[in-house]
Amino acid sequence: MSNYNNTTVSSHEKNINSKLPKVPGAYSIIIDNTWYYYGSSTNLYDRFINHRSQLRNNIHKNSRLQSHWNKAQSFELHVLKMGTKKEVLAVENMLLSVNFGTPQCLNDRDAYGSYEATDEHKANLSAAHKGKKPTHLHRKCWGKPLGSNEWTGFESLKAAAQHIGGQHNNICKVLNGSRAHHLGWTFTSTNPQTVS
Repeated sequence: MSNYNNTTVSSHEKNINSKLPKVPGAYSIIIDNTWYYYGSSTNLYDRFINHRSQLRNNIHKNSRLQSHWNKAQSFELHVLKMGTKKEVLAVENMLLSVNFGTPQCLNDRDAYGSYEATDEHKANLSAAHKGKKPTHLHRKCWGKPLGSNEWTGFESLKAAAQHIGGQHNNICKVLNGSRAHHLGWTFTSTNPQTVS
């Protein structure tokens, strides 16, 4: 797999089958050699196709990335590392811990899933989700390590899974009672600070 590291694919390229494999990888999306978005995926090829399609259709969930795409109409996806899911997630988290919050970084979530939303982004999200029932992935939850009294609030199951290095489906099982804990953590969907 290492022969694909440092591969760059333009959003204008049509035949990318030979350039991007369907394997886990960490990547950066670069717009105008100035703006960066960092990510990782279990399938680089599918993630590239997904980003490109959402951006071309003006429906990307990251409004900053969409805004810069709308001005440039192109991007390059640069493969930074290929490896196991855990390895590529570690690369993404390291890049976000260093770059998140800088003017050039377009990510709207840091390495732990914490969300930085502008007022405009909040209004857009609210309008987009009005009348829709949230999926289980976007459900708030609270978790704590076994033996601890300190609860941590998470904006979503996905954010909780990223925080503990686990899987959201296993956290969901803890929430519905079919599993006692996940990776040494217990979870609840009710804010423990408001329960008396």
